[in-house]
Amino acid sequence: MIKFVVASDERNRLTDFVVDYLKSQGHQLVLLGTLGDLPSEKWIDTFLSTEFNEEGLNEARKLDE
Repeated sequence: MIKFVVASDERNRLTDFVVDYLKSQGHQLVLLGTLGDLPSEKWIDTFLSTEFNEEGLNEARKLDE
């Protein structure tokens, strides 16, 4: 299982397909923008300030070492 963030400013058949496919593969999703609980135009600002983002950044830094 992988944790993904899926975000979009527009919901359509493609975004629905991506979300449904990732869920069907057992992945954990954080949905932002029109896909999730933060439909604000500022969803990216909210995401960048979350603990989830810090966790991802820390993991990326480990890979660079």
